[in-house]
Amino acid sequence: MDRRVAVEDLVESVVIGTVLGEAVFNAIRRMAHVDASARLYGTDGAGKGEGRSAG
Repeated sequence: MDRRVAVEDLVESVVIGTVLGEAVFNAIRRMAHVDASARLYGTDGAGKGEGRSAG
């Protein structure tokens, strides 16, 4: 029975690690997109998209 508990604990750890890892990678990806956008368009909102209406 001890081996089964250890396997269940291992599976639980892998699932938690996968979920948290995905959240971390998504956050890093969003930060990279913000950085790339700021480099391309500037941080003041002006840039190539100037003159376009927001909605």
